[in-house]
Amino acid sequence: LITDRYGRRYADENIRNHEFLYDMAVFDSKKLLYPRVPSYWVFDQKRLDSGALTAPMKTPKPKPENIYDWSADNRVEIDRGWIKQGDTVRDLAGKIGVDPGALADTVRKYNAACGNGEDGEFGRAPSTLLPLVNPPYYAVELWPGGLNTMGGPRRTARAEVIRADGDPIPRLFAAGELGSVYGMVYPGSGGNLAECIAFGRIAGENAAGCKPL
Repeated sequence: LITDRYGRRYADENIRNHEFLYDMAVFDSKKLLYPRVPSYWVFDQKRLDSGALTAPMKTPKPKPENIYDWSADNRVEIDRGWIKQGDTVRDLAGKIGVDPGALADTVRKYNAACGNGEDGEFGRAPSTLLPLVNPPYYAVELWPGGLNTMGGPRRTARAEVIRADGDPIPRLFAAGELGSVYGMVYPGSGGNLAECIAFGRIAGENAAGCKPL
């Protein structure tokens, strides 16, 4: 399960890749902080024993960037302190700075949902509801990040960037993921590249057709 910095669940943990960021990036205007940054991925010994917490790289590593190789049994990351460990849920809460009572209550409610086969809070798929009942317990900090551009200025079918009132900004064109037709959702499967090519050509043709100032 995933909790906020107060030890409370806030979304369906079946990570929807880029979209989960929007659940995570909520700002509390009264406390002036992001209550879900960092978040905490909480799991038990059974999950730890099932394999590495991250998926292996499927493509050759880019150079010269140094991409970390996660250990197959997660032991290196435990030794480095990236994975916190506690004999009980309350003990784990103390290790990550979360209220012990709140985290214990969250795990209790989550385990009850697993037993009932229904997540009444966030509608998580029953087939993914696995109780946390095998101590010790573990937690990893989760921080928001991204691999691509989402959102941005809207544009017309002619690739013209438009103002908030809907009128095009003269002589300003855009293409690609910035202002994507997919909006705030990552298209995947080459959809972003196709958009770069299509709108790159449209933008280029219309920009070239502008009369010189």
